[in-house]
Amino acid sequence: MITFAITDIQNCQKFRKLAEDFNLYDDNHKCKRIDGRRVGVPLREGAVGGLATCEDDPSGYSLGGVSFRLEHHDDVRGRSRATAADSLRSSVQHVMKGRGLWSQELEEEVPRRWEKFGDLVVFSAQRHFVHERWAQAGDVLWDAVCAALKAKRVALRHHIQANDFRSPLLRLVRGESGWVEHRDNGILYGWDVTKSMFCAGNAPEKQRVAQLDCSGQTVVDMFAGIGYFTLPFLVHAKARCVHACEWSPHALHALRYNLERNKVTHKCVVHPGDCNKVCPSRVADRVNLGLLPSSRISWPVACGALKNSGGVLHIHECVPEHGETCSECATIIAGLPERGALLTRQFFSCNRLQDCSFLVSSGDRLPCGVVGRTVAWRWAGWRRWALHAAHSVCEMLPREEAPCWRVVVDGLHHVKSYAPHVDHLVLDLRCEPLHHAVS
Repeated sequence: MITFAITDIQNCQKFRKLAEDFNLYDDNHKCKRIDGRRVGVPLREGAVGGLATCEDDPSGYSLGGVSFRLEHHDDVRGRSRATAADSLRSSVQHVMKGRGLWSQELEEEVPRRWEKFGDLVVFSAQRHFVHERWAQAGDVLWDAVCAALKAKRVALRHHIQANDFRSPLLRLVRGESGWVEHRDNGILYGWDVTKSMFCAGNAPEKQRVAQLDCSGQTVVDMFAGIGYFTLPFLVHAKARCVHACEWSPHALHALRYNLERNKVTHKCVVHPGDCNKVCPSRVADRVNLGLLPSSRISWPVACGALKNSGGVLHIHECVPEHGETCSECATIIAGLPERGALLTRQFFSCNRLQDCSFLVSSGDRLPCGVVGRTVAWRWAGWRRWALHAAHSVCEMLPREEAPCWRVVVDGLHHVKSYAPHVDHLVLDLRCEPLHHAVS
């Protein structure tokens, strides 16, 4: 019997990625269609012991904001056919053994996961093919890799370069050109993998953006890159106009190419240069800040980009599960009641509490409320970061035309695991001048 996490079909891809990130996914078995609306994702034996249950449903569970139930099913299909990873392992073993280079210590460096864009396969240079014996095999190794994975080019990705463009450090070991084209959720992206980034792990957030209704809205996309979020805003969310700010010449080339290929050039204004200098003011219904590990340096500019009538900030950040609390946040938390209210001091210290759905920062006050959907608070560190962002942004918003604002934490979304105990989150902050705000 196999343990399956049963979730809605529209959440299946996001949940599977979360399960992989948290080492819960059992890749020895396949996902299973339960009915027309639900899919079962296979989980490792004993992997669910530490998961939090849903408050309103003790028999349900939640991971990264996705609700699911556990069921046990026979999985007669299993992984009866050889996977691509099995074929790759067999091929590289054959090459290495034929040259007397194989040893058991190389087993851990044979990839089981990779990224593939068209005919180009990208492996991690930190985990895959690291030992010097791989290099001794010569080009015949990469011939075997290409044959096993039906590819023509191979690249090894190192850490992102510590420059202002966050350029990828990627080395082609088979092939000459790094230009690739990749279709994701109906959108065509083209870029040079040796010059610009494309993170497949951001797929859940791109899909969420695609599901927004931005009809008639103007969006400012800071740090637009090759158009990871600019294009979903335009193609699927139907934004009236997107202002895309980017300063990398390689990313700008790819961005303009992608706008043309997806036939949305007429709806996008590209602003080349430093986002903090070229970002337009007082135009946006939404501002997307997709810079990691943090975009805090641009929060004031993003606030200035919002219309006087307010709007939404989508703030990306890498957030520790147990991050420290700044002095201002600590003062706010200390002033909260011990118990008897929706928002208490304990809310920011106990991981299992989920007793309020959103926070509202209005000047020096911090009331809270309940909305129809629940924010994925999972870790206390996430809550403290949401608090910090809410009251920080609230202090940045006042302007002559609208001196008083309130900021609502309208959503908190887990995108992926960024590092051990550090998560890539997106915080939705709804910013409203008080004379426009609706209680």
